[in-house]
Amino acid sequence: NGSFINGARQIPVALLISQFQKEVGGHPGLLRFSEVVNLFHEFGHVVHHICNRASFARFSGLRLDPDFVEIPAQVLENWCYESISLKLVSGFHQDITKPIKDEICNTLRRWRRSFSALKLKQEILYCKSYYFFI
Repeated sequence: NGSFINGARQIPVALLISQFQKEVGGHPGLLRFSEVVNLFHEFGHVVHHICNRASFARFSGLRLDPDFVEIPAQVLENWCYESISLKLVSGFHQDITKPIKDEICNTLRRWRRSFSALKLKQEILYCKSYYFFI
């Protein structure tokens, strides 16, 4: 339940620090799609941390197995490829009040699947190297 021996609860604290482009020449600082995906991914780690109800800090947050730590981050990252989510957080770069077009949403989903075999090989390599060094 996240409590100390004296019964006091330790409230989780999380900090998300990012570096994004500022407003330039009166034009709003817009995020590239990769930056939006990264923001959602990192926010997934924040949500995981602040929703933690583990009794022992040793078994919580970033102290878990790396594959499990990534689950909440991957879930939020996956939302970036859903048309509904994309339309909520994005706009057409020349007029940010116009929602992104379905055609672009579909292209982003197709792009995500490109080189999926190469990405899978990369993940397998990461897993093998992780277990080699522990």
